[in-house]
Amino acid sequence: MKTFWRQIKRDFFCVDRTMLAVFAGTAVILGILFALGGVNRHVVGCLLFPRGALPSFVMVLLWGVMLTALGVSAALIRSSDTAPCLVSKNILLLLFLAALTLCYVWIPLVYKAASFFLALLVLAVLFLCLLAIFFSVRRSHVTASVILAVFVLWLGYLFYYTLALLLLN
Repeated sequence: MKTFWRQIKRDFFCVDRTMLAVFAGTAVILGILFALGGVNRHVVGCLLFPRGALPSFVMVLLWGVMLTALGVSAALIRSSDTAPCLVSKNILLLLFLAALTLCYVWIPLVYKAASFFLALLVLAVLFLCLLAIFFSVRRSHVTASVILAVFVLWLGYLFYYTLALLLLN
């Protein structure tokens, strides 16, 4: 366990703090903009929510935390000296951008268009993007891999939530 914490400290010591702030801040700000524009109160008022649905404030808070975590992991990978074995850093950055875009697309699909099946497909593609990133960096960037694993857990909840919305509505 001590080696794991030493690895995390080493990863954050070597990261460019400006890049970290820019990546994380951009992810959250764009997430807020998409959330504000992607919610229709009439649609949300007509939905039947599942039993395990989180309150809207907690959902927004967790989205912000998870988007920040995704930006932090992108910055960790982008600013490190060790290159992943399988793919270049530019391809990983494109995969991160695709993952962020899919995160932003999920919000209006669920809360504005009420297109739950399409939202499930978006989550499946997002999961595949994150798996591709995870397997290409799991050995060279332990901290980013752990952050991505936490994000995948969040995706598991979102998949349950969207599937429950599909079945209930």
